[in-house]
Amino acid sequence: MDNEKIKGMPGVTPKDVRAILDILSVNPDRPLYIHDVWCKRCGICIAMCPHNALEKGPDGVPVVIDEKCKRCGMCELRCPDLAITLLQTRN
Repeated sequence: MDNEKIKGMPGVTPKDVRAILDILSVNPDRPLYIHDVWCKRCGICIAMCPHNALEKGPDGVPVVIDEKCKRCGMCELRCPDLAITLLQTRN
């Protein structure tokens, strides 16, 4: 099973994905910042959020719904403008 390839992602195995998720170390206390000056309001982060924790604000800049956000980092990873920053915390 671990050597099975993931469709659409050549060379990536489920084991690789698990390793990446371990590195991300989901932590709900990590601060999340959206830099509205850098944001071009494309909505990619909203579409890619697996927890539906982002919504478009009145000015088009994404707004975080804290109750839903798991701080997984998917929005930061997918933002083409680097307008989302999820800070690492020290344990």
